[in-house]
Amino acid sequence: MAMWSIENFGFVRDIRTKFQGKFILDLYLIILLSVLMIVLTYTPYFSDSIFRAALAFPVTLFAPGYAMVAAMFPRKKEMGNIARMTMSVALSIIIVPLIGMVLNYTPLGVRLDPILVCVTVFTIACSLVAMRSRFKVQDDELYFPDILNTARALLWGDKSSVDKAFGMAIVVALLLSAGTISYLVLVPGQGDQYTEFYLLGPDHITSGYPSDFGPGSQQPVILCIANHEKRDMAYDIHIQLKDNNTTTVLSTEHVVLGDNQTLEKTAQIKPDRLGTRMKLDFLLYADGNMATPYQECRLWINVTDQPANTTPKVVNATVKGVNSSRNSATGAR
Repeated sequence: MAMWSIENFGFVRDIRTKFQGKFILDLYLIILLSVLMIVLTYTPYFSDSIFRAALAFPVTLFAPGYAMVAAMFPRKKEMGNIARMTMSVALSIIIVPLIGMVLNYTPLGVRLDPILVCVTVFTIACSLVAMRSRFKVQDDELYFPDILNTARALLWGDKSSVDKAFGMAIVVALLLSAGTISYLVLVPGQGDQYTEFYLLGPDHITSGYPSDFGPGSQQPVILCIANHEKRDMAYDIHIQLKDNNTTTVLSTEHVVLGDNQTLEKTAQIKPDRLGTRMKLDFLLYADGNMATPYQECRLWINVTDQPANTTPKVVNATVKGVNSSRNSATGAR
């Protein structure tokens, strides 16, 4: 009995023989750039480097659309080079926001990690489909980007002046977009110094906060702090319960976060007395200044002598903060 191996699949054998040349080098490059973006993002030294900034434009505003166009149009006669480049950028501009919109309705939320991973998975999946599509096409009909001939045709070809001007405008727009994105990443404005402080429910979304407690019961609330102050920051977290007559500090904690570092911490809330419409305040102090909270979130809770109903309710959190210019970003995501 012959030993099984992956070579038993004719598709794999044919791919390894037919596609050793230029026909899928562009797709290899797209996959490589997507994976490299993941590596640079999560490597401490390179996460804020010029290399990651240089990859931001092609990976987010070109690669997803290019892979999708390659999967749909594997033949060179179906679409020209300039049209493919334009369609790649246009589709990427549509695809990335759509992925973010879908993530907004999932527990993952609209954050860097899920968006980057989902865009990378989408790009790689489309690239693999494109490889499969090209496999079904005759060699002389396969598309491959010929950049030098495209540039020569754009500048000195027999195209009309309008077509040349339109093509040059597209190239200039792409270069300006890449330069703008790189500048915004490498030279952030000094006015963008802020701290995000917000609460999440048990399902990692901005709803379902606990509102009803029974005697001696405790329920979780997720505290999130994101430091965007361009420096290391020391924070003190105070959780206190307040009614008309009494204020009780339920817990305190001191944390230090580096620039662009995010902390998600689950706090177990256990009220120490009965009451209705009590204020559960989450106070964030910065740099040892305990006089005024730097940021503040608030929930309203009821503590009764009846067993708690742990079914989450849609309860919104109230957010306050001294850097109020970013309150809309820190309060409800």
